[in-house]
Amino acid sequence: MAFRFRTFKLPTSVIVTVLGILLTAWLFPALTRQWNDRQKAHELKVGISNDIASATAQALFGGKTTYVPSDATGTLVAAVGPSNTAVAATTTRRWEQASFEIAAKIEAYFPASSGLATQWREYSDGIRHFFLALTTPPADRASALSDAASRIGVKGDLVRNFAVAELQITMMEQAAHVLSKAKAKQQVAEQLRGVTSAWISLYAAVEESLLVKEGQFSYALLRAHPIGYSTTAGDFLRDLVP
Repeated sequence: MAFRFRTFKLPTSVIVTVLGILLTAWLFPALTRQWNDRQKAHELKVGISNDIASATAQALFGGKTTYVPSDATGTLVAAVGPSNTAVAATTTRRWEQASFEIAAKIEAYFPASSGLATQWREYSDGIRHFFLALTTPPADRASALSDAASRIGVKGDLVRNFAVAELQITMMEQAAHVLSKAKAKQQVAEQLRGVTSAWISLYAAVEESLLVKEGQFSYALLRAHPIGYSTTAGDFLRDLVP
């Protein structure tokens, strides 16, 4: 006598209920965490990026006024005077403070393997060296600016043009006592225009280079995955493990 095995079929409602329980207790929490963490990670990265943009803008504005006084006449001094040296020192100090705070956030939230901490140090040091170069005595300023410009990625000929223009006006000031007052005033005015033009060209190149580097860093920052946030497929799979 042959036996027949009867197949047992679960009702569809039971299957749907079991799947619903599994999704609710296992899958949905992982999905929810990833969704929330991605939003939080994005806000974190945008916040750091905004901090960098703000600090860079303030530093560039401060750096410009260390050499060009912000008075109504726009008169440019041949060498960094006491007041402008103070402005340069204040700008450098503020940049170092902002840079330290940004570096602390980067090191706290992003792994060393991301390379962001190293990139930030290079960017920060470039700005700091440029401002320090502006406070260097005139005799050594060309060399200091050349080193700072190379860190930032600015062409050396712009630094040389500025150094030559500054040297010319320094020599003009030293020789002014042997010229008539009118002649000396005229020649100094011409040299001022030359050094102003050279400074504007140099600083414009510095600004452009730094803004490009800032954009590159921010792009890398926004693509990175911060520590402690579930943002990747690997993080999602780990979240599924009880």
